[in-house]
Amino acid sequence: MANAHGSITSLNFAPNRDYILASTGLPDHSLKFWDLRYSGMKKRTECTADGPPAAKGFSTSIFTHDESLIYALGYADDIIHRYECGSLQYIDGGIKESEFRSRSFYIEMDISEDDDYILLGNTNRSLEDGSVSFVRFNLHTHSSEIGELAHSDSITGVTFLRDEREFATVSLDGFIKKWKEDDQ
Repeated sequence: MANAHGSITSLNFAPNRDYILASTGLPDHSLKFWDLRYSGMKKRTECTADGPPAAKGFSTSIFTHDESLIYALGYADDIIHRYECGSLQYIDGGIKESEFRSRSFYIEMDISEDDDYILLGNTNRSLEDGSVSFVRFNLHTHSSEIGELAHSDSITGVTFLRDEREFATVSLDGFIKKWKEDDQ
């Protein structure tokens, strides 16, 4: 859905309230919440960061399972921005990994069931052989790790399987790969 103000790049339903929808957009740096109980998709709240906004908007977002936070990935700044869901206030101190690049609107992220980790696809060919790997961020320590196993092209989709130690990735190289922490 494009207009003079930008386009919507992701939609996410709140995990426990299927009538609350979050959208992210470009280039207006928008993070909007919609309450679908009202006819005509009445907008409930709109948030644009009081803190440093994403330079060119957001490419994707995800709720924590308890709906206390929403994380939005900046398209050009490669930062995971955090917002408190109740007040929609920006939480200072986004999360960044120097080897991570999100130069695609097709990069997705997932959050572990315990809300401890975010898993992201990646467009940066950071490994020695020029391949691309996933990035896993620890949300408590703000540390990150780049996977050692990789795809030959951008990783666009990720999902946790059973817990934060087992997940799957999909890439523009045409492969879907399943990973276990023990594999590394």
